Amino acid sequence: MKDTGKGVRAVLFDVDSTFYSYPLMALILIWKYWPFIPFNAVLMLVRRRLRKMGLQGDFRSKQAEMFSRYLHIPKRWGERYLDYVVYRHWNQNFAHVPPRKGLREFLDFLVENGIAIGIISDYPPEAKVRQLGLWDYPWELMIDCEREGALKPDTHAFEKAIDRLQLPPEKVMYVGDKYRCDVRAPASIGMKTAWLTWRRKSGKGPEPDIYFRNFRDLMIQFKETFGSKNS
Repeated sequence: MKDTGKGVRAVLFDVDSTFYSYPLMALILIWKYWPFIPFNAVLMLVRRRLRKMGLQGDFRSKQAEMFSRYLHIPKRWGERYLDYVVYRHWNQNFAHVPPRKGLREFLDFLVENGIAIGIISDYPPEAKVRQLGLWDYPWELMIDCEREGALKPDTHAFEKAIDRLQLPPEKVMYVGDKYRCDVRAPASIGMKTAWLTWRRKSGKGPEPDIYFRNFRDLMIQFKETFGSKNS
């Protein structure tokens, strides 16, 4: 990897709500899966609790156990529902959602400048990346937080990414849309951060290195902040 500008040598991304517009995806899911809305509400409640619990042994098993307990159903039914609806069918809808404007241009810019790219996602990222048409990019890594045993803001997945990249954390930037998970967590281990938001102050803790509203804005600010061989 080439060192560019002030030394950012890898940029890692969140997927959900960062690579695509969540409101559009939500409309598709509501239209196609409206009978499952109550079950999805329970899943979101379970995942909020799991975020606070930190590292688990078998995350999927623990999630299914808690999901089933809330619904008063056998665990095997909960596992089947999550596997069939959440992990199989929901992922089939990402082909209908375009990536955010400017995302491809930013990825092209990073690759052309020898900056490694990767993904850290709370949900399995592979199927979504394929359906969004982004699979052919030279992803250095794709880390599924579920497989690692803890959702963000636990820092386990970030630490694993740093270890796999064999870079100091200050040379790696994370890009995402949720402050607690995508800014405060990676910043706590020394990573650079870029926050997709309309705000200009977090008011909650460490400020991101870059605030941006779209990926064209991010590319401009990245060049200004960290430099590039093409700037």
